[in-house]
Amino acid sequence: MKQLRDQIKNKSFSPIYLFTGEEKFLIDVYKERIVESVFEGQDKMMNFDQFNQDNKDIDKIESSLETLPFFADKRVVLLDYLDLFNNKNKSRNERIVEGLRRLSDSTLCVIIEDKVDKRSKLYKLAKEKGTIVEFDFLSEKELVQYIARELKKADMNISSYDARYLIDTVGYELRSIAKEVSKLIDYMGHDQIVSREAIDDVCTKHLEGKIFDLVDALGMRNREKGLRLYQDMVTIKEPIARILFMISRQYTLIYQAKLLNEKRHASNHIARELKVPDFVARKLVDQGNRFDHETIKLTIKELVELEYESRTGKINLETGLELFILKATK
Repeated sequence: MKQLRDQIKNKSFSPIYLFTGEEKFLIDVYKERIVESVFEGQDKMMNFDQFNQDNKDIDKIESSLETLPFFADKRVVLLDYLDLFNNKNKSRNERIVEGLRRLSDSTLCVIIEDKVDKRSKLYKLAKEKGTIVEFDFLSEKELVQYIARELKKADMNISSYDARYLIDTVGYELRSIAKEVSKLIDYMGHDQIVSREAIDDVCTKHLEGKIFDLVDALGMRNREKGLRLYQDMVTIKEPIARILFMISRQYTLIYQAKLLNEKRHASNHIARELKVPDFVARKLVDQGNRFDHETIKLTIKELVELEYESRTGKINLETGLELFILKATK
């Protein structure tokens, strides 16, 4: 990441950039920063081409890669989630690789993909000629620093404790955090200290956080809290089917984290396997300690059966989830 920041700052660009990873917000930020830095003080209209799933004509892509800048020093070609590592598109992808091999010094290509294959020709070419950046989820410490830094721009402060509470409230995805920080700034004004009360007043608690709290309550056999958390979600019209899906997903993640932890895998390995930040992996392990294997497996089976019975009209899903909570906290 530091290499990328230095390249943008010094305008010492690589001919090829390959961006991948879970943190889409950061990918968008650095994609825009590259484009802004390349075209600083220049009109990018004639020298910027973007291709995506709605615009992926291979002839146009090849032509764009071969085109020289028009009254500018450089041009930028953005290949945005074109599934370039999928063998189903092998012929098209090989043509793009050949186009990248012939890339002139005045053309810069930014490639963004969800998944990459490190054995592929494209990956090896990007590694040889360009810069590859994997945008993983930020750690809790990095998120706390980001929140403090963004609030500082508005002459606002927040304690580390309350910054972590904000993360627990709105989730660990940077896009959501940036949106909620902006809401806090608009709500409180400058020269303020952000408190937990202000976060509760302004910020929207994400569904994943609510489900985390609900499963915690079930693990502690706290029936009153479990029912209250569930009814809160129903009251604000969270789709019942989505609540069921998220509860099932949470128990599945807990079970996977428990198995990996029992094999003595470190939290960073568990995080990579489950595609969550390190600090979330640790929380999943902690939740797993409240359940034994049989309880988790039986719970997942009951949730699958509940979904089936609701789909076949044997039970009302909202009532079924209430009964599930009552049984789980018995």
